[in-house]
Formats: sequence, C-alpha cells, structure tokens
Amino acid sequence: MTEGYVAERSMYWDYLALTPFNSLLEGGLVHLWYLPALVIGVGLVSILIKANLQRLLLPLSIILFIYGVLAGSYFNATDIPSLFYTRNGPFFSLIMIVLGFEIRRLNISVSSVKALIILIIGMIIHFTEAYYLLSWDVDFRIHDYLFGTPIWALGFFFLLLANPSLGESKWVQPVANLTLGIYVSHLLFVIYLSNLAGFLGFELWKKDLLVWLGTIVISTLFTYLVMKTPLRRVLFR
Repeated sequence: MTEGYVAERSMYWDYLALTPFNSLLEGGLVHLWYLPALVIGVGLVSILIKANLQRLLLPLSIILFIYGVLAGSYFNATDIPSLFYTRNGPFFSLIMIVLGFEIRRLNISVSSVKALIILIIGMIIHFTEAYYLLSWDVDFRIHDYLFGTPIWALGFFFLLLANPSLGESKWVQPVANLTLGIYVSHLLFVIYLSNLAGFLGFELWKKDLLVWLGTIVISTLFTYLVMKTPLRRVLFR
C-alpha cells in the first residue's frame, strides 16, 4: 500500500482525476483506449461519407496523424500542445481506418514480397525515430505511433491479404487462445519490471530490453499456466 503497487499507481490515478476527458477517451486503465478511438474514427468516416465529403478522408486523416505524432511522441522536441494524450481519439485511428477503407474500396493488393518490404521499411523508420527520440529523453518502448508506424502496419496488412489462409495454420489457434490473457495481464508485469529496472539501476536500452522482453516472456508463461488450472473456468468465460 505504501511502497508497492498502490503507491506506484497513485500518481497515475491522480493524473486520471486531473484529466477527466482524456480518461474518458482512454477506456479502462490504459488497456481499452483503442475502442473509443475506433468508434470516433469510424464515426468520422461515416459523417464525411454521409456529407459527400469522402475526398477529405485521406487529407484529414494525414493532418490529424501528423499533429498526433508531433504532439505525442515528439512532444519533447516540438512542445506542440494537446488537450489530451494523442494516442487517444482520432489522431491515429482515423488514418488506420481510412487506409483499410481505401484498400478495400480500390481493391488494392500486393505480393507477399512487396508487402514484407513495406513492413520492413516501416519498422526501420519507426525504430530509427524511437532511437532518435532517446536524445530527447523519451523512452524507446513507449511509442504507440511514430511516422513509420502506419507504413509497417500497412505492410503487415498487405501481407495478411496476400496470405488469406494463414489463419488456418495449426499454431495460430493455440497462440490465439493465450492472447486475451496476455493482453489483460501484461500491464501488471510492465509495472513490476519497470520498478525492478529502477531498483537495478537500469536506464535507457537496458531498462527497455528488460521490460519489453520480460513482459513478453512472463505474461505468456503466466497466461499459459493459468490456462492449465481451474482458474481458467473463472477467468475466461
């Protein structure tokens, strides 16, 4: 209560209380932010189509995206203000939805090789940006969206479109069965490992590596073990 989880989270809860609008857009804790963002993005698409302004979808999504990145991950470098955390709301959700919308509308497809190239280029840009932002005292692991993010997401989407039978592979279902448990539990391990990194004196890439890799391993193992116990019937209904 005084030195552990509750004390560490108290600062975050105080932050939520001071930013009620952001808290509304964020959903449950920080887990469900993408649901309000998805609703807002789809709502904007619907409104523009209804108003016969479909031509504005892509320009508007690009403008919101650029602002979202500059006022989000790049805030330390730009000092561009925002009323709420730009990961929430339409700044990134709209461009992702619009890209999928246009790909479907125009029936665009590329080969697996080209999709993989797009994915790799996007990831290189994303991680180069994240590395650059270390010089502005921004943790490597905190970025939800950077300028390269939609590019590698687009490549991944094209890769899935080019391989529609991928979900039929035998390894997909066992991994899918663990996804919900990993998603629900992983934040606890992020917090614990962040505290452990501070206790060990890890900074920058050492801290990021411990938190990132440790969270993947521990949350996956934890979920797998829970699935093997009677708790499965209580937790996964």
